[in-house]
Amino acid sequence: MSNDLNDLGFGPDLASHVPEHLDGDSFIARVAADHGALLTLIGRGPPLVARPGVPTDPLDRPSVGDWVIARYTGGDPPAMVTALLPRRTVLVRQSTGLAARPQILAANVDRVLVVTSMNKDFNVNRLERYLAVVAASGAEGVVVVHKADLEPAGERAWRARLGAIPSAFRVVFTSVVVEGGLRPLEPLLEPGGTIALIGSSGVGKSTLSNHLLGGDLQRVQSQRLDDDRGRHTTTGRRLFVLPGDRGLLIDTPGMRELGLWSGTGLAEAFADIERLERSCRYRDCGHGSEEGCAVQDALSDGRLDERRWEHHLKLQREAEFQERRRSKAESRASGRAFAKQVRAHKKEAW
Repeated sequence: MSNDLNDLGFGPDLASHVPEHLDGDSFIARVAADHGALLTLIGRGPPLVARPGVPTDPLDRPSVGDWVIARYTGGDPPAMVTALLPRRTVLVRQSTGLAARPQILAANVDRVLVVTSMNKDFNVNRLERYLAVVAASGAEGVVVVHKADLEPAGERAWRARLGAIPSAFRVVFTSVVVEGGLRPLEPLLEPGGTIALIGSSGVGKSTLSNHLLGGDLQRVQSQRLDDDRGRHTTTGRRLFVLPGDRGLLIDTPGMRELGLWSGTGLAEAFADIERLERSCRYRDCGHGSEEGCAVQDALSDGRLDERRWEHHLKLQREAEFQERRRSKAESRASGRAFAKQVRAHKKEAW
């Protein structure tokens, strides 16, 4: 493990948020794995296990990729997180289940590689959803089309299938069966930089991870991340240091669901539609039968694909629904807190 925090992605922007003098029991570390009740931290010394603290907001809980200040406890586990340093980027989805809760997939990522595949599992709607989530994170989004050898017509045919991906998202094509087929990934790696791989099961994400790590991912994941008691646990998301001073990799498991936590990334993921909406004659255009609607004109002459427009509307509705759920949940929580204060006041009065 590197003894230089800069090699792990620590920079001046983070240093300004650290007290000038940490006491002897405190240290700076990065979260390498999240085991639920425990975290694995990496830094200047060997990896060790720590408790994450008890944040009241799920978004304040340390996650993989986060930088933290922790303190040695001398107990079991040997450390406790005492502060979460500000995030540069954060990749968040709506958690699975009925509760309106966010789930952090990765933090402080420079580039998110959205891996899709040239096989029957390719789904442009799913890809657009991933790009909206990535755009909301603040990280650079890169579409990695894997298994490029499966398309005889080559990249040109697949660029047409990818739809109107905005220029803000780079697109690279990779293959493990063609000589040099993974070379397009190399410019995405840099010392101290962090990439995250996300995508559905079966798209070849593990193959890409294996290549970048220079070995078998399952073997690497099974290697021990020990504390001073030799304890080992496993996790779905983990931060790896790439060999050859090429930065760091956050690997995530294949996701069956990727719910939008917010709609803030839709404008970037659908930049072409955003431009059309702004060019409508009326500011409050409903994009229906209004005269001078740029969206309807584009749909009529084929400049805008009907599928892409309908999917944009669907994601907008989903984001608005999630916002209403959060608002209701916050109102209920506020009401419970107020009722608790009233009961406490009455108790004191008696």
